[in-house]
Amino acid sequence: MATAKAASAPQLKAPDPKPLTRTSPEALKKSPGRLAEIEALLQKPGQRPSRPAMQGFDAELTKLIAAHPQDAFALYVRGVLRFEMKDRAASTSDLDAALKLNPKLARAYEQRGYNYALSGRSSEALQDFDSAIANGDTSINAYINRGSLEFTCGQNDKAIADLTQALDLCRGHGKQGHSDIERQWMPLMLRSDAYLATKNNEAALADIDAFITSKSGPEPIKAEMQRRRGVALYRLGRYSEAIVALNEALENPKLFPGEKGRTTFIRGACYFKLGDSERAEADRARAQVLGFREVGAGSGSGERPVDKPFAGERAKLDAMLKPYIEQARKTIPEIKARYQKGLPEKETLSVTTRLFGKDGRMEQVFVTVKDWSDDKISGLLASKVALPDHKEGEALTVAEGDVLDWTIVQADGSEEGNLIGKYLDSVQKGVEEKAEAPKTETPHVDVPKTETPKVEEPEVEEPEVEKQKVEKQKIEETKPSPAVEKPSP
Repeated sequence: MATAKAASAPQLKAPDPKPLTRTSPEALKKSPGRLAEIEALLQKPGQRPSRPAMQGFDAELTKLIAAHPQDAFALYVRGVLRFEMKDRAASTSDLDAALKLNPKLARAYEQRGYNYALSGRSSEALQDFDSAIANGDTSINAYINRGSLEFTCGQNDKAIADLTQALDLCRGHGKQGHSDIERQWMPLMLRSDAYLATKNNEAALADIDAFITSKSGPEPIKAEMQRRRGVALYRLGRYSEAIVALNEALENPKLFPGEKGRTTFIRGACYFKLGDSERAEADRARAQVLGFREVGAGSGSGERPVDKPFAGERAKLDAMLKPYIEQARKTIPEIKARYQKGLPEKETLSVTTRLFGKDGRMEQVFVTVKDWSDDKISGLLASKVALPDHKEGEALTVAEGDVLDWTIVQADGSEEGNLIGKYLDSVQKGVEEKAEAPKTETPHVDVPKTETPKVEEPEVEEPEVEKQKVEKQKIEETKPSPAVEKPSP
């Protein structure tokens, strides 16, 4: 039997009589075939092997496992490979088999825990992350992954402890001797989130400032951290400083699109606290057009509310935008003719309309036009929405009479149309020119609502649906194998 296998795969040894328990780096170097080499290629930062290369690795590993069925580490490597090939079920199956052979294989627990986390199996993922660390995985990623998931599960104190451990390792303070100062941005970002969740705003601000000082991390995360800085400063009553941070976030073109409305809304809350009702009102309106929905007006179903037009009155928004909607509608026949004739290459047309939920909630959205025939427009929903019956990217048909505005984005990124958006921008610019921006030394003053009757006290807590989405993204970004595609900004 052994001779036959040697003839078909001469580079492999005969089947192992018992499970192999390779765990040390020295033992791994003695792996049969190219096992250690393949694992190193899969772990190479930012360099995912091509699809054909990975298929070749899969065939090679399958042959190796057939010759060495007791080799837990070979099954682990194929599990990592199949994860990279986006076959999560096959990956988990290989990792299960590897851990059955070698219950102390820390790296297999780490990868399987990551698989579970992405599948929404948080409890099992946490157990695997615990097992990975208990069996000797003292890497920075091990503590980042567990800390991130603990935060998602509401275990904030545990998350802070793990992320502090990861940060210490990054800075070379851990007993294990790790040091990777360039990676400290990740635990700083995640720990600031946990501190904000526990209302420890001073600690959150310290982490955020350390992140900004380090000048590391992806550009979208830098913009997000300025937004968080604004939230922390708002909570600390330092409203003028918060506005500066929020402005910096909004001026960064890499700010996550879904955060622009939220950031604008929080800036409006700062203006409200400073007694500037005009700018507060303008920011509130702009935030809604950007897709942000305030907490506070539920559907009566008992679920957490996600939609509340600014100042609680849709009529205010309608009255403010009415002349611009009327002006845009006058040009619709011309835009329709231009579209049907054919726009220049790389130009896109979108229309602004409103969607309504079964409970009466409304969202103002953009629809990218794909066809315009007669009085019907077919396109794709280009806005993130909280309405349960709709989702970004879905196909929609819009009646021509329901179009509020239109926007043509030209090849160089400039816009034509978008009268609603431009009007709200001009409102904001006008009030900023009208009054000098508040200085950072402005004392904390809570203005009574009776002095600013046009604006309600804003609530700046983030809707739960958004928090869950952000946390899933964080798990994606903290994978133990660095060859994961990051979400596009």
